[in-house]
Amino acid sequence: MTHYTYKDFLTEKDALSFEEYQQLHKTLLVNVSENDRDFHDYWTDFVSAAVAYAAVRGSWWLMTRNE
Repeated sequence: MTHYTYKDFLTEKDALSFEEYQQLHKTLLVNVSENDRDFHDYWTDFVSAAVAYAAVRGSWWLMTRNE
């Protein structure tokens, strides 16, 4: 079994460090209007999809190759 680390992840193409992500997130939040309903809807969809993905990804170690 191969184990991957955060350091391994950072070598991947287009990988963002936590610090880079935090800066992008801060910039995004500073530049969006709290009254922008479209943004709010897209953001909610994005976060929901990310949480669902994380749940599946978190259980990969428990799944067989067929699953």
